[in-house]
Amino acid sequence: MRRLQYLLVVLYPLLSLGQEVPSFNITEQDGLPSNTIYNLFQDNKGFLWIATENGLARYNGFQFYTYDNSSVRSRAVSGILEDDKQRLWLHNFFGEVLYLENDSLKKLTSWETHYTSGFPTISSYKNDLLITVPSHFYQYSPADQNWEILKVDLSQNTKSVHYNHHIVTSQNEIVVCYTSEETTYVKNLSTQETITIDKKDYVLSINVIRLIEYRNKILLFDYAFGKLFDLKSNKADDISEAYKSLLENTTQVSCINDTLLAFMGNDGIKLTGQHGYQKHLLPGKQVSSAVFDKEGGLWLGTLTEGLFYLSSLSSVIYKKEFYRDFNKLAFDPTTGNIFAGNLNGNITQLNEQGEVIRQQASDNKSTVQSLFVDTLAKRLLVFSDKLYIYQLPTFNLLKTINITATKKILRFNNKYLLATSGGLTSINAETFLPEGYITNLRTSTIAYNKENNTLWIGSQKGISTYDLLTTKENSWIIPETNYSPGASDILLYNESVILGTYNNGVIIIDKSKKYKQISITEGLPSSHVTALDLIGNKLWIGTDNGIALLDLKTYKLLSIDASKGLASKEVYDLVAHKNRLYITHPQGLQILPTDIDLNLQKPFLLVQSVTSDNQNQVKPLKGIILKPGSQQLTFHFDVANNLRSHGATRILYRIKELENDRWNETSLRFPIANYLSLPSGKFTFEAYALNEDDVQSEKSVSIPIEVLSPFWRQMWFIVVSFIILTSIIILFVYLRMRSVNRRNREKLEQQNQAQSLRIAQLTSIRAQMNPHFIFNTMSLIQGKVLNGLKEEANDQIQYFSSLLRKVLDFSGKETILLNDEIEVLQKYLLIEKSRFDGELDYSITINDTAKQEMIRIPSLLTQPFVENALRHGLMHKVGDKVLKIDFSLRDDTLIITIKDNGIGRKASGEFNKARRKEHQSFAVEANQKRIDLLNASRQHHISLEILDHYNEHNIASGTSVIIQVPLDLEVNG
Repeated sequence: MRRLQYLLVVLYPLLSLGQEVPSFNITEQDGLPSNTIYNLFQDNKGFLWIATENGLARYNGFQFYTYDNSSVRSRAVSGILEDDKQRLWLHNFFGEVLYLENDSLKKLTSWETHYTSGFPTISSYKNDLLITVPSHFYQYSPADQNWEILKVDLSQNTKSVHYNHHIVTSQNEIVVCYTSEETTYVKNLSTQETITIDKKDYVLSINVIRLIEYRNKILLFDYAFGKLFDLKSNKADDISEAYKSLLENTTQVSCINDTLLAFMGNDGIKLTGQHGYQKHLLPGKQVSSAVFDKEGGLWLGTLTEGLFYLSSLSSVIYKKEFYRDFNKLAFDPTTGNIFAGNLNGNITQLNEQGEVIRQQASDNKSTVQSLFVDTLAKRLLVFSDKLYIYQLPTFNLLKTINITATKKILRFNNKYLLATSGGLTSINAETFLPEGYITNLRTSTIAYNKENNTLWIGSQKGISTYDLLTTKENSWIIPETNYSPGASDILLYNESVILGTYNNGVIIIDKSKKYKQISITEGLPSSHVTALDLIGNKLWIGTDNGIALLDLKTYKLLSIDASKGLASKEVYDLVAHKNRLYITHPQGLQILPTDIDLNLQKPFLLVQSVTSDNQNQVKPLKGIILKPGSQQLTFHFDVANNLRSHGATRILYRIKELENDRWNETSLRFPIANYLSLPSGKFTFEAYALNEDDVQSEKSVSIPIEVLSPFWRQMWFIVVSFIILTSIIILFVYLRMRSVNRRNREKLEQQNQAQSLRIAQLTSIRAQMNPHFIFNTMSLIQGKVLNGLKEEANDQIQYFSSLLRKVLDFSGKETILLNDEIEVLQKYLLIEKSRFDGELDYSITINDTAKQEMIRIPSLLTQPFVENALRHGLMHKVGDKVLKIDFSLRDDTLIITIKDNGIGRKASGEFNKARRKEHQSFAVEANQKRIDLLNASRQHHISLEILDHYNEHNIASGTSVIIQVPLDLEVNG
């Protein structure tokens, strides 16, 4: 505050006619709810709260957030304050009390039973609220919602007391003003001191009295009578006369920052402070409220024109209606005077205090393109339509010289050097006669280095040096390129050269020819430099997008824009002198202090909300848990306590585990951080804010995030899956082992069956080729030989050997072709027919379907049954002996029928019994066992059926054996 007081005192003389402090107007078009403002307040975080005709609004320097409550009777609000719990309290114009909690505007409904009439005055006192209305003085406890009526003067009848106003002082003392019996009292409830203002001494109003604490004393302001009292020493001193000019058109008085007394009304705001300081701001406007923010900016609310912001009271701008269109500047170091040229060719001279000394009008109305102060000859050289040379301080015109457009003028020795559109030329400083051109190239700027008698020239070909002794010119190009930039200004600093360029920022070349470039990349507002000036090691750089201050020792760069009070981005020219910086831009001539303070206020970063897949997260600061497959996570920020940045506050954020040291950046203009498709896991979201001077927010945001894994990746599922998988593996192993054991058992059974089959086959062979058959056959052959029937014996031998060979060959095979089976039967029956002395009549038939198929059947399946028919059916029959064998194929089944007309099974059994033989043939029994073994490994079983035949007298007439063999497709396919 001491610095503020100092600046106000120093700059007070500047506030003469035509000068004002630059301000920025914010209206409904910028989002303000209404241009009618009743109250301004900055909360503890640094937000600006605005009470308007259309409700309450919060402002962060860029965007407005409005608050409303549909249950209230009036939207017009005023009287904002903040309690110890950082809740905001206010009232509307119908006397309803409202408060803001959890970012929601609520109505204090319990107030309805106590409110009678009038505007309430609300103050925060410790943990309670104090509320006065004309009829009562209340103390309200939000914690337990308890109301208590305060009686400030027990000696007075409370019904006759009219409460005017109260305040809670910086010492936390309650001071209340009330009227009783037309006498006004001001009482300190903490000290019980009372000041009485009797109607005999002063006539005061009732409804428009206000108390003000100013510099540890209490003032009383009566708006109706325009009176101001100083309440001290148990009495009221009328100080209205001392503030007479300030009280004119004043509707309210308040203290700002404990240092300034503000008089607000229909003629703007008038500030007064120590050492006789006074300032009149926004004259002619209806100012209703004022507040200094923590960054030093002044906010003014008006009743008709919205909000005004003055970023710095230490800045002064000359109104264009008085001093039009300044563009070029020149400084006279001998007097400290500043010369400013404008677009109409006029010259204005200002002293060190910024006061206008002289205005030199011009008849040509052409733009001043260059100014130069010749301190040796005390002259001012001005180029507009031609070169004018004036004698100072009288401004007598010494000479007019016709010359092409001149951008820069300087003097060395007895010459004036002029950078013109026709080239670099010189004029004799004594005779004013031209001395010729050094270069014919269009030239924009020049600088003279007297140490080596060299000129630095900026021309249409770029930058070059010119040795005045050797007249040798050398181009300077950026090392490692073939490019020489265009120069707008050139300065010499110690043994270095500073180049201001049109497109490449500032280039500093040291004595060793090394260079350093300062451009947008290094923080310059723009690479288009329009003007340069030096004070010590401080380089002031004007651009088309603001001003920068470069420390040539540390190379630290400071930007100066609207947040520092600059009224326009584009800078035409600038001159720095002592503690003032003179600037020309489209808004006119402006003066800023050269001692630019950094904004050391730390921003306050808040996370307003967090959404995931368009769903708001509840209490996100405590942690965020996202479902598996969440596609989007969006953070919405807000920043307080950085109002002057106008939305340029930088917000840096990252998810630490995913982005490591890489920070993403956004700003308050787009305060959103958006993430898509986060992987599952636990993370930490971090964010912080930087103000325009890179001061970091006091507290960084840190929010834990957990993205749940899909259920198949969660621990419970993994455990359950492991158990299930283990169980499946165990079951699989168990089943596998059981299957292996079963297969082993089946294999063993199959081996046993195969062994049994082989035994059965051998048994069958033995049955087929039993010794009786072999013996009888051999006897038959022997008999034929003895009887001389050699040919028949030879045939029998051939039949027998062929049969024996076939039987032995087929006995090792599981299946044989049907034709081979029939061939064996034919050979067998030929031998047996001889034994029956030709009495055996047999036939073998096969239907056409069976003939056409390559049918395979179990080897030697039919022979045992044929033998049985011969031995037991036909051997003992008298008469014709007939044997029929039939093979037929029906529906993939081979039907074999063996029919004889023998004595039948019953008679054969009795005959065998009488001869002490078994009832059943051994061959048939062995073959039956073989069929059973074959069926054990077949899907479709072989069936065997034996039928007995009887004639009309019920006498056995023969036997039929029917064998059905389903064809195996794998064998017969």
